[in-house]
Amino acid sequence: MAESPLPQSADLPIKSKERQKRSPAGGLPSGPREVSRAVPLVKRLLEERFGKTTLRGLSEKLGLDDVTPQLLSSSIAGNGAKRVRLAIAQALGEDADVLWPMARH
Repeated sequence: MAESPLPQSADLPIKSKERQKRSPAGGLPSGPREVSRAVPLVKRLLEERFGKTTLRGLSEKLGLDDVTPQLLSSSIAGNGAKRVRLAIAQALGEDADVLWPMARH
């Protein structure tokens, strides 16, 4: 029986598998992420109700003209002003305690 010869260095790929998976620009995989991050409940409900919009656009739709995007963002996360969280809860038709169980209302 004739044995197959061992592969010579010319037959082996130059790049490792890890390098082949990375994109040349940033070194990150070029394919889509397999595991997506969970979208917080309040943000998901706001996107369902008002569509994808900027924080400024969302504050206008909520009638919060005097609220900065930073305050709106922190309020969506449950750390902002109580009045803003209550306005968001009212616009969504939900109880603020359900949307932000750890915040004081």
